[in-house]
Amino acid sequence: MADSFELVGQYPTLVIAELVKTTLAAAGIPAFFENAEVVQQDWMLGNAVGQVKVLVPSPFYEQAMQVLDGCRLNREERLREKNEDPGAADRCLACDAEFPQDMDACPACGWTYAGGELEPFDEDD
Repeated sequence: MADSFELVGQYPTLVIAELVKTTLAAAGIPAFFENAEVVQQDWMLGNAVGQVKVLVPSPFYEQAMQVLDGCRLNREERLREKNEDPGAADRCLACDAEFPQDMDACPACGWTYAGGELEPFDEDD
């Protein structure tokens, strides 16, 4: 008898669906795509076919939904914290110090988002 699968989500692009599949795989849950090739070839067909569907085997459905619900709750919590203090400082990508949004350079190390020539990578450093 063939295994049955349950739908855990529909996503507008394969990239987003792949993030979901990777999250589930990290939790030990096998996941599969439906319509991925169609949407990848022409994303405008996504509405016609129901977008990229992420499916899991039926025995894994409850566990998969718990994992995905946990991700949604974490995202909502981060957004809520950000909205409670919109002036909160981000972190510097170079030294992890607080980097206020109204500044152009990190006050601790001077790093900026402004581009420039990158130094060549030296494996000996």
